[in-house]
Order: sequence, then C-alpha cells, then structure tokens
Amino acid sequence: MCKVYWWAIPNENTPFINTFAPPESTLVLSTLPTNAEIYIDNAFVGHSTLTHNVLPGTYNIVARLPDHDETRMSITVTGHETEDIVRHILLTPIQSPPPSPTPTPTPSPSPTSALRPSVGQIIEFGDHDWRILDIQGSYALIITENIIEYRVYHDRDEDVTWELSSIRQYLNSEFYSRFSHPEQARIRQTMVINNVNPWFEVINPWVVSLTSENNTNDRIFLLSVEEVVRYFGDSRQLQNIPERNSMGSYWISDSYNNARIAVGSEGAASWWLRTMAIRYNENFINAIPRVIRVGAHGDIDMAGSYATRILFDGGGNRGGGVRPALWLNLEP
Repeated sequence: MCKVYWWAIPNENTPFINTFAPPESTLVLSTLPTNAEIYIDNAFVGHSTLTHNVLPGTYNIVARLPDHDETRMSITVTGHETEDIVRHILLTPIQSPPPSPTPTPTPSPSPTSALRPSVGQIIEFGDHDWRILDIQGSYALIITENIIEYRVYHDRDEDVTWELSSIRQYLNSEFYSRFSHPEQARIRQTMVINNVNPWFEVINPWVVSLTSENNTNDRIFLLSVEEVVRYFGDSRQLQNIPERNSMGSYWISDSYNNARIAVGSEGAASWWLRTMAIRYNENFINAIPRVIRVGAHGDIDMAGSYATRILFDGGGNRGGGVRPALWLNLEP
C-alpha cells in the first residue's frame, strides 16, 4: 500500500505544511559500562545513555567503547509504538593476550613457588573445599566447591538489594567469624560491583526502573551473574537480551550448564547469585523482589526466585543454596 501525503497551498507565500508526516518513535539506548559511542546506520549520534527520534524502518545499532568488544544489534521501528523503545547493551571487556615471555633466563622455581595454586584447583580453607576462579597477584578469588547450606536471600518481605540483604549480613558476620583469626587475616576486604540485571526491563511490565545499585565493601560475598558467566563459561547469551514478554526465554542454558551445577546435602540444587533479577512496582499485589539464581541443572534463571521464599528443587522445600566467595591471600 502506498502512502499519500497532502499539502495545503493557499497561495504562493504560504510555506508547505506536511500534515500527514510519518510518526517518529523514540529510541532510548543505554550501555553497561556507560559513555559508549553509539552509531545508527554508521552515523555517530552520541554517547550512551541517549535518546534519538527515528522514523519507521530497520536500524543497525553499533556501540563502541575503548577496551571492549564492539556490540551490534538491529532494531525495527513500526511507527505504532505506544512507548519509548528501550534497549540495554552489555559491553564485554576485551581479553588481553598474555605478555610475550622475555628472553632473559628463568631462574629455577623455589619450593614455595612450585607449589603455588592455579586456577581451577581445589584447595582447603577453613572447614570447606574451595575452587580457585581467578588469581591476581598474591590473591585468589575462590568459591566453595559445593553448596554449604540453604538460606533465604532476605528474611523479611520487603524491597531489598544485595547491600541491604540479610544473607550479606550473615556472610560478613556469623559466617566470617567461623574462620580462625589467622584465616580471617588472609581474607581481603573487596569492593564488590553490583550491576543491575541487564534483562530486567524485558522480564515483567511491572518492574521498578532499576538504574543502579550501590557497590559494597565485603569480605565474603556471592557471585554476580557477570562473574558466573566470566568464570564458568561465556556463550554470549547474557548479551542476547530477549524481547519483552518472550515467555519461557528468561533462562541462560548453554554448553556450560554442567560446569555450573552445584551439589548440596540433598544432591544438585539451585544456588543464589547476588544480582537482583527484578523489583516489582509497589502497587503490584506481590511486591517481593526476585534474585537471579543458578538452577539445579546449571542453567541461569534471569527472572529469579523470590528473595524471601523457599526454592523447589526436585520437590524438596528448602532455601536457596549458598556458595560463598572471597579473595584469599595465597602468601600469608
């Protein structure tokens, strides 16, 4: 069907007036991290977060940020949208190649350095076995190899974030106190980065608009969804944000599921991450927020489970599995 445009021309001095111009829609583009360059159809339009009015059509979006992989997406605008078209773009840091070895002779390793732990190794610390996820200098990021207990994320029916959660308070007080004083001295206090769930806006139309969460200083913490993807295997599904209300698509299930499976006292079970999944509008009948978790089969539930309620794995009633993480000094 062709479109017909009419112009009224009362006399030669009257400007042309397009009374039936195609409707414009508003794109709202944000990135994580912010301040990325945004290009629409190869034309630079600004830095994120930005709004941009467009006519109906299909547009190729490119986000660029130094030291991060370039991210592309396609957006189709019909002109019949009743609200702004919002897209969140997650940018992935470029993995730097290891430095080239220098030609200088390598001294023979001392007995201490020869026994230095490596990533993927299981070590004993306190009363638990821990898996090494990362090593930076003399510190290693470690997580318990198994689920050590089951707890709710928060003990009250109220809006909550990782910063205010009862599970964070428990890990950094009661759980931390179970280590001996020499062991406590090896645990580094760390600034924990708390990003919002990049999928939250598409999961539920009643969610609160999450813009940011406060970072925290913790000795013991739970992994975030970004850290699980980084350390247990990245299939790029986290960046593949589904369309709003795409029922049944709010899980990350990939070839790394087996690596994410954790076992507790009753077999494989779900375990909490610290990243909030969604927080409902206060007018919604059920205002209890939800938290992202790893399921019993290793898939990541991006829509999450209620922070204050039990999970159901294999018919059993219990809280979410807890796998604490911390940065440990390898050279006490």
